[in-house]
Amino acid sequence: KIVLDIIGLIPQGVKISSLAFNKDRIVINANTNSVSSLTDFINLLKDYPDIKSVSIDNIESKPTGGLSVTATTMLR
Repeated sequence: KIVLDIIGLIPQGVKISSLAFNKDRIVINANTNSVSSLTDFINLLKDYPDIKSVSIDNIESKPTGGLSVTATTMLR
């Protein structure tokens, strides 16, 4: 259920390239063309009741434009 909910939170302009699941965390790799879309997505994740915390592990500027982001969510 959490996975479907997270997918439903993805704003326009953010594309998920992979999701990795562990017992208590989800690692999200995503690409976005705008910082505002990324900020919206992170804020939506933070507000989701089953997520305890969100950390940005890596942000890279892509040569083709946009950003590549790795974020880890800790589950309750």
